[in-house]
Amino acid sequence: MRNEHYPARALAIVLLAVMFLEGMVFGVTTADDVMVGIQVLDMSTAMATTKADVVSVFEPMVNVVTGIDQFYHMAAAETYYLLEDNIVNNLVTMVEDINKFYDLASQEFTYALDFSESASAYSY
Repeated sequence: MRNEHYPARALAIVLLAVMFLEGMVFGVTTADDVMVGIQVLDMSTAMATTKADVVSVFEPMVNVVTGIDQFYHMAAAETYYLLEDNIVNNLVTMVEDINKFYDLASQEFTYALDFSESASAYSY
């Protein structure tokens, strides 16, 4: 590729010609032309559609994260309840209660991660 150096005079002439043409274009536009341009560039309806699309795309993920958060809150609450002195009389009772809790929690967690119902609603 050749590196060409144009004289500053030539670049100034090109710049003046472009500015002159730009001034002519802005000079001949009317208020109606400006209004049509604003209508062409109006994105308000597209923004509402985009917002609805984003909500429908991320809603299943938000539901899963909410379910996981609820699971951890349940786990913390049940662990506190199981470790209280008056509930845990011996080690066997504590292990049985913990096993029951995690069995129920795993069933709820499996249900929270099941996208089969929501996947059919979003099929394309």
